[in-house]
Amino acid sequence: MFQILKSKISNSRATLISPDVSICPDCLAEMKDLNDRRYEYPFINCTNCGPR
Repeated sequence: MFQILKSKISNSRATLISPDVSICPDCLAEMKDLNDRRYEYPFINCTNCGPR
């Protein structure tokens, strides 16, 4: 069941920064495809490998 819960008030703040991992095969294929609009685009990101 889906619920919307009230946020908790807190004085501490935290941000998750994902580790730099290698680019995934899907992104590499997209970047090297001459017919793709992201051809040689340096800022590709995805749910598999994260931001580049």
